[in-house]
Amino acid sequence: MRGIILAGGTGSRLWPVTQVMSKQLMPVFDKPMIYYPLSTLVLAGVRDILVITMPSERDSFERLLGDGSQLGLQIQYATQPSPGGIAQAFLIGADFIGDEPVALILGDNIFHGVGLGEQLKAHSSPQGGHIFAYPVANPSAFGVLDFDREGHVLSIEEKPAHPKSRYVVPGLYFYDNRVVEIAGSLLPSARGELEITEVNQAYLRRGELAVTVLDRGTAWLDTGTFASMVQASEFVRVIEERQGLKIGCVEEAAWRNGLIGDDHLRELAQPLLPSGYGTYLTGLLDAAAEDIQQPTPTPATASPAPATASASSAPVSDPASVPVPVSAHASDPVPVSAHASAPVPAPAPASVSAHASAPASDPVPASDPVPVSDPVPVSVSVSVSASDPVPVPVSGPVSGPVSSALASEGPRQPAPATDEETRHPTPAGHSRQPTPPHTSPQPTPAKESRQPTPAEQTRRPVPVGAGATG
Repeated sequence: MRGIILAGGTGSRLWPVTQVMSKQLMPVFDKPMIYYPLSTLVLAGVRDILVITMPSERDSFERLLGDGSQLGLQIQYATQPSPGGIAQAFLIGADFIGDEPVALILGDNIFHGVGLGEQLKAHSSPQGGHIFAYPVANPSAFGVLDFDREGHVLSIEEKPAHPKSRYVVPGLYFYDNRVVEIAGSLLPSARGELEITEVNQAYLRRGELAVTVLDRGTAWLDTGTFASMVQASEFVRVIEERQGLKIGCVEEAAWRNGLIGDDHLRELAQPLLPSGYGTYLTGLLDAAAEDIQQPTPTPATASPAPATASASSAPVSDPASVPVPVSAHASDPVPVSAHASAPVPAPAPASVSAHASAPASDPVPASDPVPVSDPVPVSVSVSVSASDPVPVPVSGPVSGPVSSALASEGPRQPAPATDEETRHPTPAGHSRQPTPPHTSPQPTPAKESRQPTPAEQTRRPVPVGAGATG
């Protein structure tokens, strides 16, 4: 497909500025206006482009764009001696079009939207004509489309006083090569121009006109007046500063479409560094390099990270309920260490061995709470498996007075697991709060008989019923 940018006209609505320069060379924020339609054609996959200008401005465009080889393009130039309408561009570029389809875009139109390039590439081989529809608030200033309920175009009117819809035709058109013949058959309108609307009407009468409504997220800006140019500049500025991405950057469009390589893009950026434009281009390369170096994430195959839990330092009211800090792994035995300020009974079933500073003849029962008057520092080492009994070796000094009554009873066997524990085993990584074993109450010592003192032995008992004497 060939592409044409119509950058002619006198730009009388922008006088006196356009009396000395082309409207399409005026800046829209940080780029010449023609960069925007040129980048649109590049995104649409067009490589061969004809730029039509006024005769006095051709040299300025050639100095700016050259022959396009620096962008991987082939750019040619032609002149429009006087404003003769948009359709005149097909007659001026007839030899350039040849037997190829052609895309025509106006030099003062800006398009921007997500996925716009791919949408335009889908129409690179039109069977007849393909135009676009865009809703606007002031349709009377454009060519207006009238649709039926099925979305078929019924009519196209050029700048009607009473528009039938608010959908208009923006300045981007795709045609097969018969457009040259159709344009040659047109007569100038009352304005003395060959109207593009008449070209569309000709394809419509043949039943060969397709219309695509641009997505709501697509922006179309016509920069034919001072106000619209300011609005376009502000739109571009806000988007670029907010997103950090440029609109209408021809160098980026060529690079992303594979027309130039990284080294070529860096070379183009060097003379543009002082304005910041070149810095943006080099930043694209740096960002692409970081994306390449970033390793691709792979699904994790390792076991989950160990979970940790710490015991509360709150006072323990129940000697049998002592929280134990746990360090757990999903599949391996769990080493557990604890320091408690109260006696720690071993979870049942368990095998326990204890070494205390008490006399060897007074073994300390390992499964019952040890009543002490002072805190007993205990070091506990536990190996836990999700389904096996919990062996608990206990080692460390036990300080403080130990009840001789309990010590005389000798070591006891660990209490068997209750039905509740059997039905609901403790999950791995959690500590079970064991139920205190039932202990028999200690018998109350018998009241000792008291021996009378010598004074009491010499005192004579008073007979019952006798009164006291003074």
